[in-house]
Formats: sequence, C-alpha cells, structure tokens
Amino acid sequence: MVVSDPSFVEQLWYPRDVSASRSNVPTEPPTEPRPPGLLGRLGEVRAAREPLRLLLRTPKLRWKTNNPTTVIVVPGFRSNDLATLPIRSYLSRIGHDARGWELGVVGKDLLACRDSFIEVVERVVTEVGRPVALVGWSLGGVVARETARERPDLVSQVITYGSPFSGPRFTGAASVFESEEIDEIEDLIADAESRPLTRPITAIYSRRDGIVDWRTALDTRSDQAENLEVSSSHIGLGQDPDVWEIVARKLETFDLEA
Repeated sequence: MVVSDPSFVEQLWYPRDVSASRSNVPTEPPTEPRPPGLLGRLGEVRAAREPLRLLLRTPKLRWKTNNPTTVIVVPGFRSNDLATLPIRSYLSRIGHDARGWELGVVGKDLLACRDSFIEVVERVVTEVGRPVALVGWSLGGVVARETARERPDLVSQVITYGSPFSGPRFTGAASVFESEEIDEIEDLIADAESRPLTRPITAIYSRRDGIVDWRTALDTRSDQAENLEVSSSHIGLGQDPDVWEIVARKLETFDLEA
C-alpha cells in the first residue's frame, strides 16, 4: 500500500484527539506526549525476542555482586509478583535479597497502592535494618517513586522502567480509567512534585515502548535523576538484558559510591 498522506502514518503511531480539527494534525511525530497508536501497540510483538537476547547475554550477566542489598520489585498495572519473577530470580542469583511487593495486583488507586506499599517497605526495613532499593515496572515504578518521596528514610534508591510519571493519560491503559480518575491521579502527582525527591532515581525508557509514551517515562524534575534508554518494547522490559544489567550495576555501585 502506498501512503501519500504522511499524517496517516503519524496517526497510527500517535492517535489524534477526536476533538481536534484536521488542520491541527501534525505531519511529523509530535514532541509532546501522546497515547501510543496502532503501530506502537503492534510493535509490542518485539517482546518475543527478549528470551533469545537474554540467552545470548547470559555470559555477560553471570556475575556475583560485591554489594548485596535488599531490593523490592513492584509490578505494573494489573500485574502481580509473577510478572517480576524473572528479574527477581536473576537478582537473587547474583547475590541480592530480591523480593516482590506482596500486595497482589497493582490497581488504579495510586494513593492506596503507595500507602499499602509503604507498610510493606517499613516491615522489610525493620527486618533487614537498613533502607532498601525499590525497582518498579510501568505503574509500579510510579508507586516506587512516590514511596521514596513520601518515606525517603526507608529507601536507598529507585530504579524504574517504562513508568508513566505523568499518569495514565498517555498510555495504552488510558481507556481503562474514567476521565475523572485520570484527573485525580494527575492532581496527586502534581501535588507530589511540589516536594522534591531526595533519593537517587534511574529512569529507564524506550522509544519503542508501545504502551507508555516514552517521554512520560523520563524523570525531568528530580535533581538526582538519570534517564537511560534501551530498545525494548514495553512488555519486553521485564526480560530485557539491558534492563537487567542496568539494574544490577546500579545496585552494585550505589552504596559503594555513597
């Protein structure tokens, strides 16, 4: 099929707001966040390559940490601890105490998820006697980030991948939320952003993410933020060897540099 109108292709990647007039549709991919379009969602089939990439990278990932730490991994929206089992198993194999978030499925109520998770983190910190690292995938990264903002005394560092820091509006899950729910989450995040995040955060993002617009996965507000790019689909982030290596190396070096 020959496409003579470039805006047609643009619409596949970034669906137009139905309230916008035709003259307002850009002919180039926009610089502002947009919900991923059809091609972006279809690109999620790229996740099928990650097991092979992991297999090929196994020799490079097979090493033991010199800085064992406790890390809690938070799954994404509508996921539970089974989703993070691969990366937690890897972190455990190289010597870390890797745990799930222990709260079942991550739901839409960000505030409730954060408050319940704080209780889990408090219990773990009491058990191990030191702050823990938080790792979060997608919405789980938002929960981890806001937990660190609310209770920095419990957290050593935060690592996120594919996390929509501005809320669900520019994600493939936006249709699951009522507009009032999205507004409420955005107000909550805006209020939280008025208080600086005092713990280091590593935000991993992918321009090939077909679920979360990659621009919203960047942390552009925290003074101690580092944004690192990988090439994975959103679904594939959980088994992307580049993500695993970044997480492992951040856990390895953080306390040694403190």
